[in-house]
Amino acid sequence: MCSGCEKGYIWENESTCTKIVCNDGFFYDDISGKCKACAVGCTKCIDETTCLVCSGTKALLAGACVECEGLEGFEIREGACYEICGDGLHKGMYQCDDGN
Repeated sequence: MCSGCEKGYIWENESTCTKIVCNDGFFYDDISGKCKACAVGCTKCIDETTCLVCSGTKALLAGACVECEGLEGFEIREGACYEICGDGLHKGMYQCDDGN
């Protein structure tokens, strides 16, 4: 009979391991064994530095929440911040504006 659970799970009712689920804006930290806050502006994350969903006017760019609106060479598509291809600006994410 099993009496312990792997990281990220909690032993319940002396019979089952249940996955620990944190509230929005938090992630489960295996080291501390607690739910910790995501970065500011992030409503769903996998750790302190990797966001999956941003809140408010922020958009996702390489795992971080940024103010994409008005950021030269970028646009918001489906909640994420993308470099605009074909605008002649090379921001390092895509090779469509590198002159080739």
